Amino acid sequence: VEALELNNGTMGMTLMTYGARLRTLTKGDKELTLSLDNMAAYEVDPAYLGASIGRVTNRIKNAKFLLDGVTYTVTTKAQHALHGGEKPGGWDGKIWAIEKVGLNEAGDLEVEFSRISPTGEMGFPGSVLAKAKYTLDESNLTVVYTSTGIDVATPVNMTNHSYFTFSEGKDNVIQTHGFKLGVENIMDVDSDLIPTGRLTKLGDDFFTEGGKLVKDLNPEGFDNFFMGDSTDMSLMVTIYHPPSGQKLEVLTRKRLVLLFAFGSEYFRSIPFPLGLV
Repeated sequence: VEALELNNGTMGMTLMTYGARLRTLTKGDKELTLSLDNMAAYEVDPAYLGASIGRVTNRIKNAKFLLDGVTYTVTTKAQHALHGGEKPGGWDGKIWAIEKVGLNEAGDLEVEFSRISPTGEMGFPGSVLAKAKYTLDESNLTVVYTSTGIDVATPVNMTNHSYFTFSEGKDNVIQTHGFKLGVENIMDVDSDLIPTGRLTKLGDDFFTEGGKLVKDLNPEGFDNFFMGDSTDMSLMVTIYHPPSGQKLEVLTRKRLVLLFAFGSEYFRSIPFPLGLV
């Protein structure tokens, strides 16, 4: 496993070939992401910290999907496939190749990883060439995922699974954070967190006028999809933490955004061998 540490004088990032992973993101002396102590901790990490997720992010109901008249079953120990299937079979548990390290044409730091996922990996059809590109300027981190099918059709839905913190882990109460969403609807999920496709207009039961989260977190945490209308690059989420003055803006061409926060009981149940740092 190789690690890359880059800094432009204002912001820095540490990346790993294990899972094409963003290990740390910093601004000055502030840590902006949660990380683990060492490689041994990442190998058993159940929370996918900073990982590139594939082939399919989130859940596939009953670990089965129909494509071109054929039913495929994804390898998983659970009822539903999560983040590509049983760990460490997903892309988060694979070693990626370093394609490029250095400055791009704009003078920004850039690292690109690549990996070929073979036919049949975790039960998925077709081979895929996947790439993960991280670009860092003085105020923005841009993550771009691309995939190319090599032979037959297959589902691909990648994401980055970083956990952002605005107080270096010292303020773990989500209600102290403010939110502004460029969406109007929340998508219902069933008891297993599988989206049902039903949309509900957002109301005051979720956010106050100032953007503070007022919906009580259940013991398992907060894990919901929000859906917009635009497929143009647009500002979907703004999260801010008034006590520290930190703010995160998320821009995407995707219509769905997932807001996830640990609930206290869920957080304590995760068997991190060395803890979060």
